[in-house]
Amino acid sequence: MPCLHALPADQLPLLRTLLPSAHADDCPALAYALEAAIAHTAPLTAWVDDAAHPRLAHLWDGRALHYLLGARTAANDEALAQHLTATVRPALARVAGEEPPFMLWRVGDPAWCQGEPFAPLGALTAYPRVAYLRPPASPVPQPTLPAGYRLVAIDAALLADDTLQLDSLRGEIDEVWPSVTAFLAHAWGYGVLWGRELVTWCTAEELSPGRCGVGIWTHEAHRQRGLATAAVAAFAARCARQGCTALWDAWAVNAPSRRTAEGLGWALRDSYTVWVGQASA
Repeated sequence: MPCLHALPADQLPLLRTLLPSAHADDCPALAYALEAAIAHTAPLTAWVDDAAHPRLAHLWDGRALHYLLGARTAANDEALAQHLTATVRPALARVAGEEPPFMLWRVGDPAWCQGEPFAPLGALTAYPRVAYLRPPASPVPQPTLPAGYRLVAIDAALLADDTLQLDSLRGEIDEVWPSVTAFLAHAWGYGVLWGRELVTWCTAEELSPGRCGVGIWTHEAHRQRGLATAAVAAFAARCARQGCTALWDAWAVNAPSRRTAEGLGWALRDSYTVWVGQASA
């Protein structure tokens, strides 16, 4: 019976051959995550069927995000089923809280979107997502903020200020970066303060040479006021200075997110399907 085995971090570049395209920008949702793992800016663990000549690979951030690379074949179906049963289900049980763990699986081969390839984990549902890219040379608009709001850089001084309410930002950094130290050493971000509360943030994630992902959030009570637009514009200007193409990844049905991206120079590059759901008990 085939099985997947842990892949040492220094061998992650071997997995580039499993991407659907040799050009990372053709499949950015997968490629940007893999390149960030290679650059040690995304905490992904990898398993492969054959370290020397991989045909199937699973990457996991230890929380919700999973990536499956490789063509769907009968052999890979069998290998995945065993891996999900023998490795992933026990690992999910160890991290489960009061609720079953939430999962989002991105797949490289569209054939994995047929049938129920993740049945050993529970009943997952397929949903469409979209990936936008913004080249660094694109013009950056200069929006203004409403009265009472203040644009700030997310840096060491901001994170060290215990008088500020930064819970959402701290949660984001903890979730997508190996540590706060790693974020401060490699990444950047901008936020909007309302008094002492950070009510919008836009941060770099999945960072690798020449590429970065976009993380964004606005407090529900402060939406539709242009706050995200202002933070993202500052973020895009920094991406331009860094020479980074920025990935904006969103649910296909999230019209406000897509309008923000398109209004600030992001162009649709890919539409794809993910599997979403909670692991069964």
